[in-house]
Amino acid sequence: MSVLLLASLLVCATSCGSDYTIDPDGVTVKMSQDSPSDVQLVKIQVVDKNIIHISATPADELAATSAPLASDKPATTPEFTVAQTDDTVTVTTSALKTSIVLTTGEVRFADTNGNILLQEQHGGGKQFTPTEINGTSGYSVKQVFESPADEAFYGLGLQPSGMMNYKSKSEELFQKGDNTSIPFIVSNKKYGLLMDYNTRCSFGSNDAALQEKQSWWNEMCQQLDYYFIASNSIDGVISSYRRLTGKAPIVPKRALGNWLDCSRARSQEALLSTLRELRNRQIPIDNIIIADSNKLDRDSFPNLAAIADSIRAMNLYIAPQPTDSLQPNGGSGGSSRAFTLTHAGRAGQQCLSAATLNCQAPLSWNEMKSQIAAGLNFSICGTPYWGTAIGDTCIGSQPAPASIDEWCELNVRWVQFSTFCPIALSHLAPWEIAPEDSAAYQSVTHHARLRYRLMPYLYTLAAMTWFNDYTIMRPLIMDFTADEAVNDIGDQYMFGTAIMVAPVCEYGARSRTVYLPQCAGWYDFYTGNFIAAGQAITAEAPSGQIPLFVRAGSIIPAGQLVQHTADNAEGNNTIRLYVYEGADAQFNLYEDDGTSLGYQQGHFSTIPITYSESSKTLTIGNRKGQYDGMPNDRNFIVIPVGKNHPRPFDPDMDGAVIKYSGREVTVKAM
Repeated sequence: MSVLLLASLLVCATSCGSDYTIDPDGVTVKMSQDSPSDVQLVKIQVVDKNIIHISATPADELAATSAPLASDKPATTPEFTVAQTDDTVTVTTSALKTSIVLTTGEVRFADTNGNILLQEQHGGGKQFTPTEINGTSGYSVKQVFESPADEAFYGLGLQPSGMMNYKSKSEELFQKGDNTSIPFIVSNKKYGLLMDYNTRCSFGSNDAALQEKQSWWNEMCQQLDYYFIASNSIDGVISSYRRLTGKAPIVPKRALGNWLDCSRARSQEALLSTLRELRNRQIPIDNIIIADSNKLDRDSFPNLAAIADSIRAMNLYIAPQPTDSLQPNGGSGGSSRAFTLTHAGRAGQQCLSAATLNCQAPLSWNEMKSQIAAGLNFSICGTPYWGTAIGDTCIGSQPAPASIDEWCELNVRWVQFSTFCPIALSHLAPWEIAPEDSAAYQSVTHHARLRYRLMPYLYTLAAMTWFNDYTIMRPLIMDFTADEAVNDIGDQYMFGTAIMVAPVCEYGARSRTVYLPQCAGWYDFYTGNFIAAGQAITAEAPSGQIPLFVRAGSIIPAGQLVQHTADNAEGNNTIRLYVYEGADAQFNLYEDDGTSLGYQQGHFSTIPITYSESSKTLTIGNRKGQYDGMPNDRNFIVIPVGKNHPRPFDPDMDGAVIKYSGREVTVKAM
């Protein structure tokens, strides 16, 4: 029947005089040309109900594309219909209407009600210019889309410019130094656009006539290829982007712990002494980086095998130095999880379990602020793991004593920020930043421990990147899309579902302005005081703490203090549940063995935890699933936080103890 239907449609398209053909996966339009560089063919390919691939060329046939499609794409083309109205042919799926104007090749994307989501510039917006590079002929291509005045754009990879919203801005996209370019943008209109570019390109234009539009340029290609993704949320856009470019596996649990780059250690004893001191001072750490063995002075490092044995005995993982390139053929090495720390990046790197570490940044306040926006735009490109290298550019060249206080404060503020990044890495041990009896040292060590206290929360977020295509470090536009006040905010962000982070990026600042987006309200992390949403406030920011706020209707699990992520010390089966009233809340606590790929075969457990605002009750639901080494029993300590009973976040606070053995328990929370 489907074959007969397709045949009848083909006959209709021809007999009606329409210059298009209906393909098994979409529609191809053939246009007349006034010159050889004019567009001749435009194709709509239905990839999924909400993902459309557009191809266009001046040639008389479309080239086979190296589409970045992952193996989990639909096995068959989703159902679609084709209809022609006047000079427009429209392909309709259950989620999208995609149209081509037959006379100009202009493409329009609309929802099922006909509301335009994105449209190419009136007249088509495609411009092909013949070019030749190194003996290869092709085209430089410009593509322009219309853009409403209230639109905002995010993404483009890891750019050093520090821009957050790229509306009316321009950015060159190339891979060099601290530029990790991804030709993908996400709009606050809840769509994404992935340009299939493999050469130098740019977003935006210096042409005044185009600055308010969305424009792209590619130096060299054989044809234009791009993917349009629509969804009801920005998280949905990223989920579909990962359908195209690959899912993000759960990283080894240790990768979420603290990292120390020891590659500048001058001797075997100096290296081991630093690591012993971290353990003696109970400063948690999981990973160290040392110089490649062929770069080590064998007189200073006479016994590499003994070094490795000593490091492993301290429950530390020895990681290779970050790579400067990222190849698409990464592997897991058997049943263990892969993880790559790299200075490079590219579209789809999330499927390689790769984290990009930006270490090119000079140590300055402005650079720290620009890194926040850079990391947020990198994260919204579907890449959930990112971090900066604290102290990388300052070792061996510390400032003169007159500026040592500022140098110290900048490092402390950067550590505070890094604590709430997906990857937390430093080149400096805490005592290399400040002496042990100083407030700066206390802040650095406090934040090192706080990250491990939050590990049940953070590891669940990591699991969500696989199971829910989640994003850990979140521009405010992701969770508060309807609040236009967040469109240009690039120095605040959500760290997961509950915590909003507002780093301090100014020397001597002991307060900063923070915008509290529209929601049920916010709580100060340090006092538990309730603050109404939808307003800008002056937040206190003593030198030892970073402003943090918790969204009303949140649950934050906090664990015991451990020295590494595999620490099974007595009492580690106790988790405190901070419950912030004001709205219903839920948190699905995730656990597995932390190292293997067993989670992909169902070897993990989840404990659903829900809070009802109307009944003021907390329910710890039936545990689902199991894995080797899973604790059968847990103690949950419930700590409610509300308008009338503020409480600071204190991971040692007493509260009602719930003995939990995997069966549902409901308690009065407030």
